[in-house]
Amino acid sequence: MDLDYSAPLPAVAAEYHLERTIGDAPPLSANWRLWREADRVQRDFPASHTSEVWRRDGGAVFHVKYFHEAQRGIEFQQADLSMLEALPAWQQVGLTVSPELIQDLAPAGTGTEPGYEWHRYSGEHQGVHWDITIRTDLMVPVHVARSVGKEKEQITLLGVWRPADAPWAPESVASYDVMDFADLGDHEHDPFVLAVQGQIGMDHGHAH
Repeated sequence: MDLDYSAPLPAVAAEYHLERTIGDAPPLSANWRLWREADRVQRDFPASHTSEVWRRDGGAVFHVKYFHEAQRGIEFQQADLSMLEALPAWQQVGLTVSPELIQDLAPAGTGTEPGYEWHRYSGEHQGVHWDITIRTDLMVPVHVARSVGKEKEQITLLGVWRPADAPWAPESVASYDVMDFADLGDHEHDPFVLAVQGQIGMDHGHAH
């Protein structure tokens, strides 16, 4: 019997290594961190000095992208995310890969490591080849690889903890000044808005 990827996910703190290559160009790599709670997911990207927070309030999903050097953030309401075609299912936010993607791949084996079991999936989805391994006790990806044409990307789990046992805490963003995405047009001459216009993409750290 396969796993239920629609079930609530346990709270975890995890750290990943991301590597991306295109053709013969040198690989780009960086580490990023995940802090997952029932209705809040935070991802910290030290290399770019940014974080993103996803919140769920009832049936609504909100997203804020934070820029630590400026101590400011931009919040996207659910309607904004829908307009940008960047509204993920909540399970995808917490799991990093969508349950629908996993279900579209073929089971490629199961196994055990000291203290946990894993399930692996592989195959094609919308022209992209995927290879995904999920640690089943904490429901986190151990390895996610995708390739299409000359582009390859993979994330590898470096460590995972219950939040109370994590050796680090998520970046503090409570004091940051946050503006609504819908109001950016009213601040087109704001140096902060001009500086981050190219960084407001929704795909950072996600596997769709």
